[in-house]
Order: sequence, then C-alpha cells, then structure tokens
Amino acid sequence: MTIETLETLQKMRDRKRQAEADLREGSFHGRPAVGWMCIYVPEELIDAAGALPIRIIGDPELQLLDQSNVFLSTNICSFTRNCYEVALRGDYRFLKGVVFARMCDGIRRLSDVWKAYQESQFVHVIDVPRKRDSVALAYYVEEIQALKHRLESELQSTISDQALKQSIAVYDQGRKLFAKLLELRKRERPPVLGSEMMEISNAGWLLPRENFNPLLEELVKEASSSRRAFEGKARIMLTGSIMASPQLVEQIESLGGLVVADELCTGMRYWSDLVNPKAEPLNELGRRYLNLLPCARMVPSEDRAQRLVELAQEYHVDGIINQVVRYCVSYIHDQVCLKQRLEQEQIPMLSLDMEYNAGASGQLRTRIEAFIEMLEDSKLTI
Repeated sequence: MTIETLETLQKMRDRKRQAEADLREGSFHGRPAVGWMCIYVPEELIDAAGALPIRIIGDPELQLLDQSNVFLSTNICSFTRNCYEVALRGDYRFLKGVVFARMCDGIRRLSDVWKAYQESQFVHVIDVPRKRDSVALAYYVEEIQALKHRLESELQSTISDQALKQSIAVYDQGRKLFAKLLELRKRERPPVLGSEMMEISNAGWLLPRENFNPLLEELVKEASSSRRAFEGKARIMLTGSIMASPQLVEQIESLGGLVVADELCTGMRYWSDLVNPKAEPLNELGRRYLNLLPCARMVPSEDRAQRLVELAQEYHVDGIINQVVRYCVSYIHDQVCLKQRLEQEQIPMLSLDMEYNAGASGQLRTRIEAFIEMLEDSKLTI
C-alpha cells in the first residue's frame, strides 16, 4: 500500500538536519545556545534571555557508552549516560550552558559531572517539588526566579516582563497547534502516525520556535485535508520513561498497532497545558510547569494513574505499552500503582524493560506482537 507523504513533514525533517549541521558549526542566527534537561525547565525564560533553548536528549541510536561509564555508575539509567557520552564526544560543545532539573539521582549526578568536567559551560540546577500544592508552587517559583537571575548574569541580558510574555505567546502558539494534531489522532482512522508525531517533537527541540510554528501550522492544515487514514489491529497508548527515537513506535506500527496517544515527556506531556497570558508571567510559568500531566516522581501517584485512564478513554485506546528504561527508579516504582488502576478500568497494559538506545529487539518484538494480537482477539469477541 502506498502511503501519501506529508510534504511539510519532509520539509521539517530537512530543516532539522540543517539545524543539526548549523549547531555543529556554531551558527545560531546570532544567538547563544543553552541546553536544558527535563520538561520542568521553563524554555520561555531561556528564549526571553535571547538564547536558543536546545533540549538535551543524547543520541537515541548510540549503542556504546564506554566513555560515560568512566564518569557515571552503570546502575544509572542509560539515558543519563547516553547524554554524557554525547557531551564527551563533543556534540554539545556549542552550548553556552546547561540548565538541569533535579528530577532523580541520575540527573543529579550528571549535573555534578557536567559542572566538574565541562568547564567552559555554566551549569544551573533547579529543584522541582514532588507535590503540587500552594507551598510547593511558591518554592518552585523561587527556583524559577533564581534561574532568571542566573540567565541574565551569564548571558549579559535582561529578561523583561514584555520579553517573557512574548516568549510565552510563541510557545503557547506551538502548544495550540500541536493540540490540533492530537485531535486528529482521536479519529477512528487518524491521518498521522505515532512515529511521525515523535519526529515532529524532535524537530521542535532544535528549531527556534518562531521558525518551527509556521511549519507546524502548515503541517496541521496538510494533515487535516489529507486523504491519509491509518488503521490497525489495536489502538495503543505509550507511557513510561523518556523516549526520543521513533524506532520502537515504528516497530509497534509494523506489527499492526496504531499508536494514537502517549504520556511521554517527549510527546503529549511536553505539549500539554497553556500559560495564562493575563497572569503575572513568572508565577504563571510556575503554575503551568508544576501542573503538567504528572511525571512518575510526583505524588500522589494516583493523580498520574487517573490522568492516564482519562487519556486512554479520550483516545479510545485498546491497550497501553509502558516502556521503562532500566534503572529508571521513578517509573519502575510507579508501575505497581499504574497496573492496579488500569486493571480496575479493564485496560490491558504491557510493561517493557529496555535500554534508552534500544528499539524492539527480537524478544521485545515477540511480546509486542503477542500483546497486539491479544487486544485484537479481545475486540473480536466483544
């Protein structure tokens, strides 16, 4: 079967490749580049300071982590070690600095090592509460204010309220456009594949948002009017640890699974929720970021489980594939609560223990195929 190509998606791929080449050459349209790690780091502050925010996701295709294993224990997840392996080979040398969120012990150790050995770059770490009450919000806003002052100092710039509101408007425009793509995925036969959605997000980490948004708007229009209509044996939602390569999603799709939703920090969770443009910008940034679709480290765990159930129902999901990067403690611990909650709603879940740089190996492929066939059989017997 010939699949109609989305021309705008190909254009986005080309722009992403060009952006990668520009970054290697140190060309940023006259802007310094600042890396960020974890979606609880407000990109709008980096953008408002006149810098280009670059998400640190390592190299999802990288297999050997020999250099980073010297600096980081092998019982730290492969995502963390992957990111530092890429830093050690020089791929992040163009960064002026890196902003980390203190999300887990692995990232804390990475920030320590980065600060000690990447001496040409400033390192700033913000603390993120596990709760989301008023006390936690007040503390988190203080952390954002400290980041603002650090960026102003390191970049020799002033982040005015006007500049911050302008950045918020640009990033919110991207979120609104992405939400339109998500609406298309609710269709019985959606016009956009889950693997393509991951490619779109990956382009967003590199392209300046003011350049990315027009492409995204063009893509929404093209996909909405396209004759594309994908179907599969079962509608799947992806959850779990960070995942940046579309390889696993492509494997699921090749086996008949239709990935229509996700709860990944590289997917729907990153793009969810808007910032109120009428509120005081720093406080409102704190509210938006702290109240995102919760990560597994946030408490109570029941909040995340409930949001996942609601997403599964909203996107008419038949089953959930929960992929957890080995040694990702937060998501490993959260599996028990999530499994119990999904069983109450009779939503099947397949848990996969895997490395960050792994696609679907033979064993994983067999398990995924069996899961999809089980979901298909369940639909046929209803």
